[in-house]
Amino acid sequence: RAVAINYGYYSTDPEIIHAIDALLDFSQETLDAASGYIFDSDKTPEKDDNWVGVWKKKGDLLENRLKMHGKPFVAGTDSPTLADFSVTCHYFAQIYNPNGMFGPLAQRVKDEVIAKQPLMKRYLEETMMNCAEFKTYASKRDETRPGRPF
Repeated sequence: RAVAINYGYYSTDPEIIHAIDALLDFSQETLDAASGYIFDSDKTPEKDDNWVGVWKKKGDLLENRLKMHGKPFVAGTDSPTLADFSVTCHYFAQIYNPNGMFGPLAQRVKDEVIAKQPLMKRYLEETMMNCAEFKTYASKRDETRPGRPF
């Protein structure tokens, strides 16, 4: 958070600070359920469904946030904050990563979950992909990290 404050990715507005902090907490709370499945050696269709459900829960909350405030970024701002970096790193690492470990399961999240969350779809595929901070990173990602899932 100190780095985000130092580089202008936080806020001085108490309501925005609360939104950022709440989203950071939510992102952390859902991290284990989303990321931990990578290491599960006993994957089953039921566990796959549960994993997709984690992404639905994440996306539904974020979809509602985007709808509620009508701003392009998740904390209700016109520019990215630490909350955006936290939220999208999970999506970009597991769902939108062409080298990711989930393959067809990640595609299922795109098809069954994100496709039904139009604000999240726009946020991830347009707002964040075209955000200067992510655009530079994404353009170099494949050439600097070939074959790496994260």
